[in-house]
Amino acid sequence: MDINIILSVFPYFVLGFFSIKIWELITPTNEKNAKEIYMEILAYGIIYNRLYNFLVKKIDFTKYIYLEFFGIPVDIPFFIIIFIVIFTPFILKYLFNLSFLKNIIVRTYNRSAWDQFFSKREPCIVVIHFIDDSPTISGRFGANSFATSFPNKKEIYLEKIWELNEDGTFKEKDYSKGLYISCENIKFVEFFEL
Repeated sequence: MDINIILSVFPYFVLGFFSIKIWELITPTNEKNAKEIYMEILAYGIIYNRLYNFLVKKIDFTKYIYLEFFGIPVDIPFFIIIFIVIFTPFILKYLFNLSFLKNIIVRTYNRSAWDQFFSKREPCIVVIHFIDDSPTISGRFGANSFATSFPNKKEIYLEKIWELNEDGTFKEKDYSKGLYISCENIKFVEFFEL
């Protein structure tokens, strides 16, 4: 294969790789190496290459804007492509989360009910019941709380511990700085509005 062809395709291959890695950072996905997603990377690279060629051939950016970076002329279409590479995964995630698209697209980007619930980041009271009938644990899930997502094992950090009163109401425990729970022995979890 001609080295010039490889060098001309390589930047777009790299952009496709970055686009996929950004998607993996913002959505729960299995970790994959580049060999497993080679075709996806290549597809993104081809799309970015075609878009770049379209921008270069159809639009003369020098008529509208000329930029220099440390005295070196800037390739404006390439910077537009980099912008697209970075923001495409965020736009796709937003679109997949729209209610009318959820009905059309069967596969959700959240891999479990756990991920789906906690990705909303809605403040609530969480009551955790254990398999071995240990006492239940209650706490506040809020802005400073955290729940792991797929493919990591399920863990949760609740920012405040709350006690369940005899009358069924919740009361914040004094001096609580939160609680970390590894979810291996959890039977089920209940959620209550604040």
